[in-house]
Amino acid sequence: MKGVEDALGRLEGVRAIRIDLQKNLVTITPAPDRVVDLARIPTAIERAGFTPEGLRIVARGSAERAGDGVRFRIAGWPVTYPAQGEVAGLDGSLAVEADVRLTVGGLELRLTKVGEPERG
Repeated sequence: MKGVEDALGRLEGVRAIRIDLQKNLVTITPAPDRVVDLARIPTAIERAGFTPEGLRIVARGSAERAGDGVRFRIAGWPVTYPAQGEVAGLDGSLAVEADVRLTVGGLELRLTKVGEPERG
């Protein structure tokens, strides 16, 4: 798994990588004020010699209504992503967890949990 850690660590905007083999879980921590190109993760893993069946990322952020439906913004990131899922009372101030399914062709977000924003 060192190869996967090295490959993901070379992606722009990645501050740290943690791999838990027992849970089959990779945690990517972005550098402060940086954006990681989520669509590049599957390719980086493949270049390390592994073939992901799919990836699941749980990200914390906010949901926003847009002309094309709902968009999700990962906390601290300037970009938004189209998202699927119903969010009652959506006003941009809610904290949202989203499952992000990545494929080589792109990404799909499904909003899974809505709550009050974290204070701190």
